[in-house]
Amino acid sequence: MATKTPAEITRDRARTDIDTLKRMYPEIRARAFAVMGVEDFNKLARIQESVAKLGEGGNWDKLRNQIADELGGDSAATQQHAETVLRTNGFQAFASARYRKQQATKDVFPYLKYVTMDDGKVRDTHAKLDGVILPADDPFWKDHYPPWDYNCRCMVIQLTKRDAEEEVAVGEGKMWNEATRQDFMAQNRGKDATRDFHFRPDSLDLDMRDIAAAKGRTPQMMEDFGKLMETRKIGTGEIGANGKELTTSVRDWMWKPVQKDYQAKVLKEDVGKETLYALNVYTGAELAHTVGTRGSVSTRDIPVDSTPKAVIHNHTSGNETLSPDDVILGLRKDIESVEAVTARSWSRVRVVTKSPAMIERLDEWKRKFDAIKDTKSRAQMIKFHTDWISWLEAQIKYGYILSSKGRV
Repeated sequence: MATKTPAEITRDRARTDIDTLKRMYPEIRARAFAVMGVEDFNKLARIQESVAKLGEGGNWDKLRNQIADELGGDSAATQQHAETVLRTNGFQAFASARYRKQQATKDVFPYLKYVTMDDGKVRDTHAKLDGVILPADDPFWKDHYPPWDYNCRCMVIQLTKRDAEEEVAVGEGKMWNEATRQDFMAQNRGKDATRDFHFRPDSLDLDMRDIAAAKGRTPQMMEDFGKLMETRKIGTGEIGANGKELTTSVRDWMWKPVQKDYQAKVLKEDVGKETLYALNVYTGAELAHTVGTRGSVSTRDIPVDSTPKAVIHNHTSGNETLSPDDVILGLRKDIESVEAVTARSWSRVRVVTKSPAMIERLDEWKRKFDAIKDTKSRAQMIKFHTDWISWLEAQIKYGYILSSKGRV
């Protein structure tokens, strides 16, 4: 588990609106930064930066006032809103950094103890946890590591095995067994489900495969969720030519760790040969894997069924431009996208118009491509490549094919 500062953890969180946050699965809400009533990604970025500066020793009152200005004024209600934003998100970042350190030293301090401020402001649900002692790696901490609710001021401290036993012996702590933990979670499941955010200190980095592996979650649930998240936006942290932050869909955001993992796989496995993987676009599950030659790889091992698939393969030539064969594969109803990867960059296409005319035109390009490959004429290949790219760019311009590119 990588060690990051509170400021780095805050800045790493992608930005989204509160409505999208509420539609996310609980265990991924903590990875996104949202503020009630703020829809503008640029404004969210500035608020997030103010929160990040808290982790670098920034002045509390000054940062709260900066956030209040972004929220629209200096009224008592706005100041209180700013206080909540700073406290909740700032303390989450500190807590996440602390949790990472506690996990790194759990061989010495195998237990964690929940501690409240023990005053009249502590909520009943939090007060019930005061003094609770559980193993450092108990799943309870994934959902109830403070601050796990708005304006939560609780904390968790480390204990050795002997410390834990002494705390229980003198009445300063209570060791929960699994049954007690399960009972508490069952009693509060309804309240937990309606929280606007679920702070998970171990999982600010997102991996679709972890989300799909949650207990009780089915591939159909992931597909339904993925289709919903295709319509919801999240900030990328990159600024476009118009000075505004670029956005992507939440589903594409969830896909990135899977994409990065398999880009590395196709580049490292069987060096000098083309390697292909087919993946479930909603769960990240591996559906097919095959290795070809230096110049091509077969697609016959990709199962033909109703499961939407993404194909990732490498180009040993160093050119990430997709060939007619690659784009033809994208015509299949079950293939959502085809991606070519080189050591430096990647290119992905998604064929939107899967019409008879498109099929016929691509077949023509394939016949030309195969004929020129047989002649081994460099001049003809260069001309073909120029014509092919021009045609492909025209299809992208008209929206018949969608394309994206990036650096590896």
